[in-house]
Amino acid sequence: MATGDTWDQIENDWDIPRLRAMNKYWKRYPPLHILVQAFLGELPDSKPPIVVEDQDAGQPDLLDTLQAFPQAR
Repeated sequence: MATGDTWDQIENDWDIPRLRAMNKYWKRYPPLHILVQAFLGELPDSKPPIVVEDQDAGQPDLLDTLQAFPQAR
């Protein structure tokens, strides 16, 4: 983390306006570890991969489950 704060400090002290301000600041002045990664060409993709789960991976069909309850009819 680039803030130097612990998770508890962030949870207790940070709010959305402060987070937005830090993101704006970091966009202009990135933390050192990000700059080093960029210099070395080691930056991860900006978008996380989309994981599509197999719908038949042992999960019951929602419609079948709902039909077991009379309220769902």
